[in-house]
Amino acid sequence: MRTDFKKIYPPEQKVQAAIGFHFYLRLSEVCSLYGVGSTWVYEKIKEGKFPKPRKFGAMSRWAAVDLLQWEVDNGWRDQEQEAATNNG
Repeated sequence: MRTDFKKIYPPEQKVQAAIGFHFYLRLSEVCSLYGVGSTWVYEKIKEGKFPKPRKFGAMSRWAAVDLLQWEVDNGWRDQEQEAATNNG
């Protein structure tokens, strides 16, 4: 059973909501969450600057815990908050 976090949490809180769950996101969800395109995601993976997806047969999914760690390591939320402060 897959919990539909889209109905419970807005996109910017979806990853935080996954703490404590074995939660995986599709590429479209990752792109939506960070406001980037699939090309950006795969370029950053190739550069070693974004988490690699985990493979489940032919499917690729990003673990929420990997994305959270990437956010912490790269100050992603700090950048978002700073941009919101400067625009508001």
